[in-house]
This record gives sequence, C-alpha cells and structure tokens, in this order.
Amino acid sequence: MDCTNYTTERRRGQHLTFEERVIIRTRWNDGWNNNQIAKEIG
Repeated sequence: MDCTNYTTERRRGQHLTFEERVIIRTRWNDGWNNNQIAKEIG
C-alpha cells in the first residue's frame, strides 16, 4: 500500500474539537442525556 497514514484502529474522541468537548462536559454537568447533547452538537 502506498498510503502510510491509513489505520483501521478506532480512536475514540479524536474527531471532536476542544469546544465540542467543553460543550459535552457542560451539558453532562447540567443533566442532559446523550441524545440531547448529540442533537445540539450535530
């Protein structure tokens, strides 16, 4: 294979920006559930 950066490993949380992580933490502390947080973030 020519592509040296390809990996099949899944790294959890790598696709989130810092701002999204802050929003998630804040919403969790406010008592929101996963579905509500996901809808807000998109």
